[in-house]
Amino acid sequence: MKKNVAIFLATICVGGVDMRAQLPPNVLEDVAYYETTRLGDDAPGLDRAVMELLFSREPRSPVSSSEALGDGRKEQVFFFPMIDAAGKVSRAIRRVNTQGGKVCDIAIEPIEGPELGLKVTFRYDPRALSVVCHIGLEGDRRRARFRLHDKEVIERLEQFKALRMARLSGGITGYVFMVADGIAVM
Repeated sequence: MKKNVAIFLATICVGGVDMRAQLPPNVLEDVAYYETTRLGDDAPGLDRAVMELLFSREPRSPVSSSEALGDGRKEQVFFFPMIDAAGKVSRAIRRVNTQGGKVCDIAIEPIEGPELGLKVTFRYDPRALSVVCHIGLEGDRRRARFRLHDKEVIERLEQFKALRMARLSGGITGYVFMVADGIAVM
């Protein structure tokens, strides 16, 4: 674990550039986490869980690494540089750190050492889930959204898309739509 942090810090500090002299720290304002319920085989949801980090300004792209664990699970770590996670957001961090566990294990850790930042760790079964990070603006909110996709649903969507392509190439006309969490597959 400490090895991952050392690798992140070494990657960020290559070249001796001190990023703290360039910009003031970005402030982590809130953390939200929720798990979705499975709707059954007729209407499965794409996301098993979603976690959002809300910032005072748009965050830099995180440095990420992943490692296979001995129990068949995967650990994926994201490090956001120059993030100040002190203050009133610490309660939300504690809530998310204790709330996770049904879908995967989540750990959010503010880094105070030589490089100020935020480390987000996911431990999950890679056969069942995949973790995707989206960074950007949603209205006036600057956020990083982590979506834990259900791989079974993704495989179904890919099979559905392949079936439709086979039908179209065979001369069958018409449109088939399957919508899951805002994604339309035609």
